Amino acid sequence: MPGKLKEYRERKDNPSRLETLPSASDLRLLTESEKSYKACFETASDVIFFSKRPNGLIVRGNPSAGKMLGYSEKEYIGKSCRYGVPTRYDDFQRS
Repeated sequence: MPGKLKEYRERKDNPSRLETLPSASDLRLLTESEKSYKACFETASDVIFFSKRPNGLIVRGNPSAGKMLGYSEKEYIGKSCRYGVPTRYDDFQRS
């Protein structure tokens, strides 16, 4: 950005390359965004799963996931995103 001083540091994995350090305002915005995301994730009444692609294994689920599906987090972490979904949804088209 013109007129904005950027700080740089050497990348530990490749000292010949430099990376931009986030500004204090960038860090503040990121912190606010993370708090907002966490509040939405933790209080959503719908099931929310995060999975790894391409295998679709669940890496995290919100509290509603366990309540609605009747499984503990320990039971669904590492399972397919299809875990606990009723078979009537087997033909559901996913993008």
